[in-house]
Amino acid sequence: MRVLVTGGTGFVGCHSVAALVSQGHQVRLLVRSRDQVARSLSPLGVADVESVVGDVTAPQSVEEAMAGCDAVLHAAAVYSTDPRAASRVRETNPRAAEIVLGAAVRMGLDPVVHVSSYTALLPPQPPDAVLTPDSPVTRPAGAYSRSKAESDQVARRYQEQGAPVVIVYPGG
Repeated sequence: MRVLVTGGTGFVGCHSVAALVSQGHQVRLLVRSRDQVARSLSPLGVADVESVVGDVTAPQSVEEAMAGCDAVLHAAAVYSTDPRAASRVRETNPRAAEIVLGAAVRMGLDPVVHVSSYTALLPPQPPDAVLTPDSPVTRPAGAYSRSKAESDQVARRYQEQGAPVVIVYPGG
């Protein structure tokens, strides 16, 4: 299976790339720059992964990167706890989810995996609830957490429409 990975040079993304490659999948990365690819993947024993330069907020580059792929793992996100970056985080992450997941669904990719954060489910509702993948998306504090909650709402909307979208919540 050929899998497009966004965010493949980040922490969760690069480990996901290594796992996909170890299982025999062909991986293509959508990256803003090829400079980080070797630095992120070489320590994990991954070399010679195809990469396409583009941006997850540019529909045309996302669709071009997806061409010929069977599945997508969307792990790209702007992560920052710096209040000066709050507007960039809040604008980029939900928009990227809409563009990447939307293109994947339109192009018939399956599965479409959206990497979220358990912070999208905080605080739990009701307050004493145990978090599960079916927990409601909340309005968490902080720009990053809020952006992940808004991104989850995008993914869940596609799920409600019957699209093969899977949401994962890596632990900290």
